[in-house]
Amino acid sequence: MIAEKLNTQEAIAKSEQVLKEREEKYRQENELLIAERNLHMDRCLKIEETIDEKNERILQLEKELQRSLDEVNLRKEVIDSMSASLMNHENT
Repeated sequence: MIAEKLNTQEAIAKSEQVLKEREEKYRQENELLIAERNLHMDRCLKIEETIDEKNERILQLEKELQRSLDEVNLRKEVIDSMSASLMNHENT
């Protein structure tokens, strides 16, 4: 009976040791996964920042293009108006 208790206690001790080793292994894996996730999130944030910067630049360029087109149209109108005025002056 004493031998059975010793065997049981040894088995329990071995089981506890195995469980502690597994727990430590899972902790290490968890820490590694957290570090990888953080790295991935940092990369995603950098990509988002780059996209935001590019979108801002696109909007700025679109505004500049529209201003340039407006200026070209205005110049055309001025030239057309001056041409019409000159033709009227020549005809009279």
